[in-house]
Amino acid sequence: MSAALWMVVAGAALPVLGAVGVALRRRADRAWVVGAAGLGALSTTLGAVLSERGAVAQAVVDGQLLFALDPIAATLAPALGLVAVAAALALPARALSMRGAGAALLMQGLSTALLAVADLRLLLLFELLKLVAVVWALRGGRAGRLAVVTLGLSALLLVAVSALLLGQAGWSAAMTGHVAALAEHPAWLLALGLAGLLRLGVFPFHGWLVAAFEEGQPAQILPLAIPASALVIIVRLVSPALEIAAPGVHGVIVVAALLAALLSQGLALVQTDLGRALGFSVTAGLAALLVGAIDVDPIGRAGGVAHWAAWVLAIGGFVLAAGAATARLGKVDLRRSHALNERAPRLGGLFVMLGFATAAGPGTVDFVSADLMLHGTVGHHWPQLLLLIAVMGVQGMNVLRWYFQIFTGPAPTFADPRASMPLQIRERVGLMVVLGLLLLGGFAPNALPVIEHASAEVPPGALAHRP
Repeated sequence: MSAALWMVVAGAALPVLGAVGVALRRRADRAWVVGAAGLGALSTTLGAVLSERGAVAQAVVDGQLLFALDPIAATLAPALGLVAVAAALALPARALSMRGAGAALLMQGLSTALLAVADLRLLLLFELLKLVAVVWALRGGRAGRLAVVTLGLSALLLVAVSALLLGQAGWSAAMTGHVAALAEHPAWLLALGLAGLLRLGVFPFHGWLVAAFEEGQPAQILPLAIPASALVIIVRLVSPALEIAAPGVHGVIVVAALLAALLSQGLALVQTDLGRALGFSVTAGLAALLVGAIDVDPIGRAGGVAHWAAWVLAIGGFVLAAGAATARLGKVDLRRSHALNERAPRLGGLFVMLGFATAAGPGTVDFVSADLMLHGTVGHHWPQLLLLIAVMGVQGMNVLRWYFQIFTGPAPTFADPRASMPLQIRERVGLMVVLGLLLLGGFAPNALPVIEHASAEVPPGALAHRP
């Protein structure tokens, strides 16, 4: 096993060990959580740097391929770790509970492992552990009850389809063998796709995710909402099988995903509570990610994976900025102005800049990845193209509305200077790191392994000559 793959495996194990340490210590010290998340992020980042251009590092045990580090894993794994570190820094002290911190570390480690997994049995094991962690973290409220039903059904479908695939292709079959079996059984393929959508939390299966943002602190819910491990199932199994079994259905799925994303953005626009609005915005972003995840065009697929990583960073930073506002104001009623700029001026600037990054704002890596998506299959069909642009446009409108309601308006008079609520150093560092990475990625997008790999495969000038 190569050094790069060892680094990624270690990056998955370290946060899990940190979660075990939280359970044994029976408390969640910020230094402990940040240290475990940071070591995991550092290890995965080094693994991505060590990975050779276009190479696939593999781990074979007894003739069976268990892990593989491809450009997709090398792009997404560092993004996961860096957002986890930012969340650990920005999380309010009162929300730094053993349950929340332990679940966040566990999710970080399992998500990293899922990106590099190349065996169906391990994929099933890690995904079921993640589902259990989500339900455990949300227990006790309406979001927890909805999660039990929705994620429980997802788990049942995933176990059933995996059992059928392992029974037909054998326990030692490669992932490509399971893809071929899925292509031969449309019912299995449909069930696995439904399991992925239930886990993803897109409309109309969004109830548990929106309720979680409504009930909890955004920084606590963030690890449960992203990086959307169900997309791993869709990218590794569902999308390749669809290309074989029903290539014509791709357009239908893209239109349905974009309509779901646009509807979710519209619902976010009319919400009066910031938590619910953020929940709908996240579900819209997850639906939009499906477009790139199932793209059959190499350029569009590279853009989709890059957008996946960029969206993880952007929505992670934006939700953390919104969480910082919520920590200062409590429940944010979007029907009235709160004039938070008077008390936390730097937070307003970070909020709007990170928010525009979620809408593919120019100068960020999201803009580059969205542009690549528009040069994929979506760019060949004007209705899909207009829908994707509309989704991003409404997200930008939402960010502006939330900014004006939270940070501007009639400023109250503060006689007591202690009423000021500036960003703490740890919050500032977490948000600035995310914003800096988004801008750096926009300046040098070829630093992303998946874009570098795609540019090596696409001849020069190919984009300019596409129909």
